[in-house]
Parts: sequence; C-alpha cells; structure tokens
Amino acid sequence: MSSSDDNNHFDLGDGPPTKPLLDKNGMPRIAMTPEERHRILSQLSVPVENLTAPFWVKRGGENSLLAKQISVSLNIAHIMAKRPLRTEEANAVAKFRTTYVNTMELETPVWIAATIALERRGRNTLRFPHYTLSPKKYSINAYPTIEGPQWTGEAAVRAWRMTRLAAYGFVANIWTTVLFASFANTSYSVKLLRMFKESDEQQKHRSEMGDRYGQDFVPQQDHQRGQQQEEAPQQPTQYQRPKWVQQAQAASKPEPPQSFEDDDGFLYDDASPVAPVLRDGARPSTGSKAGHAPPKLTNSWEKIREAAKSGENPATWGKDNQAAPVRKSESYTYAENEKDYAKDQAQKEFDAMLERERSGKADAGNRRY
Repeated sequence: MSSSDDNNHFDLGDGPPTKPLLDKNGMPRIAMTPEERHRILSQLSVPVENLTAPFWVKRGGENSLLAKQISVSLNIAHIMAKRPLRTEEANAVAKFRTTYVNTMELETPVWIAATIALERRGRNTLRFPHYTLSPKKYSINAYPTIEGPQWTGEAAVRAWRMTRLAAYGFVANIWTTVLFASFANTSYSVKLLRMFKESDEQQKHRSEMGDRYGQDFVPQQDHQRGQQQEEAPQQPTQYQRPKWVQQAQAASKPEPPQSFEDDDGFLYDDASPVAPVLRDGARPSTGSKAGHAPPKLTNSWEKIREAAKSGENPATWGKDNQAAPVRKSESYTYAENEKDYAKDQAQKEFDAMLERERSGKADAGNRRY
C-alpha cells in the first residue's frame, strides 16, 4: 500500500484497523486505496450493497459512492472515539452516513423543480432573480435588446428562457444545497455524538457494576476476542450481593420473643374492659413447654355472660360489680350499664315501699315520711 507508507498511524496487516488513517499533516485521509477502504469497511457486519440507498449510489460495491463516504465517516469516527470502533458502533455510523447520502440525493430533484417553477413565474415580463428588466429596452421577442437584436421571434423567446433558467438555476442551487447540506450534516453530527455519549455512559456504568459486584461487565473491544466469546459462550456466573446489602438485611430481621411475657404484642382479651392487673388467671410462665396453649382466663365480661346463660337474679350482678369497684380505665359502655342498673334497683325498691305503705304492713321505723 503505497499511500499508507507516508503515514505511520495506519497499522499494516489484515482485519479491522486498530489506528486511524491520517495524512502527513495529521488530518483524516479522504482519498484511500481499495485495500485501505476494504480494511475499514471490514468493521461492518452488513455489506454496503445491503444498505438502504438508491442503486446508483451503491453500485460498484466497495468502490461505489456510498462505500467511499462510509469509509471516510468510519475513519473520522475512529479519530473521535480515540479507540477502535465496536461492530455495533460501526454499523450505526454506516447507517447515519447512508441517511445523509439519501438526504443529499433529494437535493437535485428539488433544485430542478424549483428552477423550473421560478422561471415560469415571470416568463412574459423577463423577470430575473431579484431583478426585472425594463420593458422599454428589452422584449421577449428581441434578444438581447430591442435596439440591437441578434435573434427575433421564436429564437429570441428560447434564448430568453435559457438565460433565465441559468440564472434561476444558479440561485436555486445555492439555496437548496445550503438547506439540504445543513440539515443532513446537523442530523448526522447529532446522531454521531449521541451514539458516542450513550456508549461512554454504558461503558462507565458497566465498569461501576463490575467494581461493585466483583464481576467483569466491560465488553471486549478486541474483534477476535469477541468472536471467540460468541463461539464459546461463558457459563452464567452466580449473582452475589454486596456485603452492605447483606448486613442491612440481617439488621432489619426482628428477633423472635423468648416467651409470652417478652412479647408485648401478646393479648389475652382484646375486648375486656378490666385492667390487665385485675384480670383473673395467670399469664403462662416462661418455663411452659412449647406447643401448649395458654390457660383460659376469666373476667367480668365472662361472668356476666355466664350469669345470663344460667338465668341468675340480676341482683347478684350488682353485688359482684360492687365487690369489684369500677376503675377509671374501664370503658364508657360499662360505666353506663352500671348507672342504668342502679337506677332500676332504686326504682324497684321505691315501688316495693309504696306497695307496703298501701297494704299497711310497712314498719313504722322504716317510713321516710
């Protein structure tokens, strides 16, 4: 390769290049030999002929217009990345450059259409870009001037049309070239920079994950090593949690209670209005065997329910209730029941006293009037 003898940055040999192709001044090479272009295009996993582009731009294989532009773009991307491109990155660069070529290929038909449309607008008035000829000196039937025509009639009309087409074509070409080139270059540059940014972020993230979990998440950059990994896939490694996660999980697990007394959440009677100190029965001792149910406890509510089932006299309820004074900690409903019962007892005694007075059997010492 005679062209690469002048530059020591492009490595010799087969396979994808590991260094970019530069000229004597250190600038990216534009003109390349077929051998150099072939080595650069070998980074792609898809042939140039399979890319989506018009047939006339990719006709010729690696010597086509599309292949030349892609090879230059890959060489420049190699310089921007400061490292050899991976296969997916090379494919992305080729795709971006193909989109650029397709966009620029639309510039020619748009330019021709705009030129014809502008020429037809002012055909009878001899209108030119940003200027209109004076009708006193110029006429469409006399070319170039009325005073000294060289062609008249139909020949003069054709001459004026050709002149105006050339003028409008020159201006329209500048407009369309600037418009399409700026759009295509901006789109290509933004896509290329975004690709490198996302690739660097992924590489950094994989390195951080590798440092954190003690595993190698960094992909191999060497092309041959990547092929060997594809042919012989590695066995999946077992996931290991970091030490700080294991310590946090171990600290968050609550210790089981040693006995019923140590468990504050153990409740014997949720609905009992009696304070825990005055409840009948004893809490199970710490020495009770595992699997034995706690002894059945009784309280005031249980006594009232049993008395109601057995049909006992309500007066006995009052005695039992008087034996156990009401504490401030009892519920509101229990206190109201006691008041209602006291009122009923007083009313019964008062009615009995009136009945004895009426019958004349009341004792004089017991009278209150």
